[in-house]
Amino acid sequence: MMKIAKYSIVLIVLLSAAAAGFVSCGGSGSYLNQIAVTPANTTVALGTQPSQQQFTASESLSDNSMTINASDVVTWAYSLPITSMDATGLATLASSVGTATITATDTINHISNSTTYTIAIPATISVTPANPFMAVVVYTTYQFAATATFPGTTSTQDLTALCTWSSSIPAVASVTSPGGLVATLSPGTTNIMATCPSSPLGTTQLTVTLTALQSLAIDQSSPQTLSLSVTPTMSFTVTGTDAAPPTHNYTLSVTWSSSNTAAATIDNTGKATAVAVGTTVITATDPITGIASLGVTLNVTL
Repeated sequence: MMKIAKYSIVLIVLLSAAAAGFVSCGGSGSYLNQIAVTPANTTVALGTQPSQQQFTASESLSDNSMTINASDVVTWAYSLPITSMDATGLATLASSVGTATITATDTINHISNSTTYTIAIPATISVTPANPFMAVVVYTTYQFAATATFPGTTSTQDLTALCTWSSSIPAVASVTSPGGLVATLSPGTTNIMATCPSSPLGTTQLTVTLTALQSLAIDQSSPQTLSLSVTPTMSFTVTGTDAAPPTHNYTLSVTWSSSNTAAATIDNTGKATAVAVGTTVITATDPITGIASLGVTLNVTL
């Protein structure tokens, strides 16, 4: 059954006047002739949908000189699994699968448009980096992701933050749950698994090898510059050279330091933030071996 939300009387009068030419809404001869409903054609996994979803109706002039939010002007129509919708387009969602059609109609200007909102059970959960996964060194961290695909559609959904993550052999690699951040601990092979709402199990294999770190090198050349007013932050990355395989990204495994924190600080992800005009040297150090990179000079300007 289709259910209809109420008009906002004041804005209907305004749009009526605009349509009749009594209110200027853009270039000469322009008129409201198109409407867009967002979010457009969304698919989410059952159990991850919000209790409420805001839909927005935007109307545009024929010369594209102006777009207005007409969410509380249009007439809203909807179907299950939406159970109710107020006059502004705020919908309440049921906890059930199905595809709702949401239609916004401007009866004054005789224009309408629709979108869909689907709650479905995913066909697959892909965990990336995917099988076969390259061997990695111990004492490093790697970010894994879980992505849902749905039957009969090309839609996908990032479920990384909504899944429960686990490792089949925690002694080889541990995993932060939720989040999917894996830390390698000892040589061996383990399965990294993502258990997501109403979804099949997602898994990939991780092989950890023991290798000797030989050197670290920050990927950004020296010097670098931050501007307090224009670009107050930047991200550094660091590459480690090992016996085999030859190189790895150590950005999240090292200890980052700034020689002058009054000029700029740096966090454990390599993100530097300007504090005041001055100069500092950024260094990355492996906490296991004590091997440090050459420093990169960072100048902070106004």
